Amino acid sequence: MIGGKVLDASALAALVRGRLSAMAWFDTAWALSLPLYLPTLAPAEVRAVRPDAGPHLDEVLGHPSVVLGELDATAADQVDQLLLAAEVFDG
Repeated sequence: MIGGKVLDASALAALVRGRLSAMAWFDTAWALSLPLYLPTLAPAEVRAVRPDAGPHLDEVLGHPSVVLGELDATAADQVDQLLLAAEVFDG
């Protein structure tokens, strides 16, 4: 995948809650046709914590910019290395 953003459960929960920063990523991805990669475990985590998120969660998951998939150990390590190289973490 070239470009795009990998979301986690907290980002998905923020989208479902309608947080402005998360909505900005979502809207930007849609406007620029960038994929938002979402590991398949993330929706399950959000449903466990926010059982009332169903309709909003289904809407996000059905969006054409959202790509659901398994993030195996190798891919997760590659994402981690990219984030470390980009110096996006504090400390």
